[in-house]
Amino acid sequence: AYRLAGRAEELARVLEERAADGKAPNARDLLLERASLLEERLGRHDLAIECLQKLLTLAPDDARVGSELERLLSGQRRWEELA
Repeated sequence: AYRLAGRAEELARVLEERAADGKAPNARDLLLERASLLEERLGRHDLAIECLQKLLTLAPDDARVGSELERLLSGQRRWEELA
């Protein structure tokens, strides 16, 4: 319903709640969607980075997550976190 209504902030909150413990079978997808929403629709790069960092702890071998995190950190010039 939030997607259809264009209520990005509420959708980001719901996605976070659903993936909170990382045990949901689709937690990865929920967190990726939340990170994308935070970055693209809400302009909250800082929160998108936090979301991806959390996801990387849950799935450290996930190349897509690592790539997205690297892209965001570079875009925000957070060089020390890339090392």
